[in-house]
Amino acid sequence: YDLDQYQRRMVNAIKAIYLKGLANNEVKEEDPEEVAILVLSLMDLCLHIVYGRPESFDPDRPERLLRLVFQGVAR
Repeated sequence: YDLDQYQRRMVNAIKAIYLKGLANNEVKEEDPEEVAILVLSLMDLCLHIVYGRPESFDPDRPERLLRLVFQGVAR
């Protein structure tokens, strides 16, 4: 498992989604790398919470956290 490769691919994929939203005027302009790292961080956090405390599994948590993040990014 190559963690560096995983992180770089995920950051690039999230960045591409963000840039598409930016081109469609759906989000405000921010540093694409920072936005991608923020989103990936939330995704990783959700995975680690479930891994470390499976009893706390909440399938709606990732969506809620991402919505919370993007309320500050959306126009």
